[in-house]
Amino acid sequence: MQSSPPPNAAGPLPAFQLSGRHDIDDPIPGIDDAARFHEGWEARIFALMRTAVADGLITTDEFRHTVERLPAESYHGMTYFERWLHAVQQLCLEKGHISAADLAAGHARAAAHAHAHPSPAAASFAPRPEAGVQVPPVEERFAVGARVRLEDGPGAHHRMPAWARGLTGVVTCVRGHFPLPDLVVDRRGAAGMHWRYALYSVQVPATDAFEDADPRDVLALDAYDPYLQEAAR
Repeated sequence: MQSSPPPNAAGPLPAFQLSGRHDIDDPIPGIDDAARFHEGWEARIFALMRTAVADGLITTDEFRHTVERLPAESYHGMTYFERWLHAVQQLCLEKGHISAADLAAGHARAAAHAHAHPSPAAASFAPRPEAGVQVPPVEERFAVGARVRLEDGPGAHHRMPAWARGLTGVVTCVRGHFPLPDLVVDRRGAAGMHWRYALYSVQVPATDAFEDADPRDVLALDAYDPYLQEAAR
């Protein structure tokens, strides 16, 4: 598919960023395949990650940020669940749940249960940024019908795609109040979940994001209160 580039992205996009409409329209290998798991180890790493989150060992936002810290060549050279494997391992190492000695002491399973899996030593990660995100005011600043401009979040990890940065739209609903991903990552997990921010649904004309979009279409983007600024009507 021919796709217009994201109009609001300055400079090269990080490896993990959606790069245009084709990343929304087209199937994503490893996610939209007919078979969710291609090999047994993929199901196991899926279960391990979900269990680690459920048990409070890691958070989903920390996990996402760890994937984002993969160098571009590693990110694009891995399959979807290989990124999961390396990110879970790296995050558990950083948080002290496992040690390098634990990994080095691992043994191959019995031949009857052998399975192929990626080498856990194959990936390198950018260091975690030092904590220092200022806590934004906790307030619900916008009502339904307010016109707003979308901006990046305050932290190294946030949930605003580069192609949406700078777009303006209208608040259509308040979905609830939730921890801010930026603070969850910055405060290393549970300590960042103390503050709860309004999450809005913002409606944007599709052609404002992508010139070749159908003019009848709109985009509904979820954005936390600190990601929004009042826009002129």
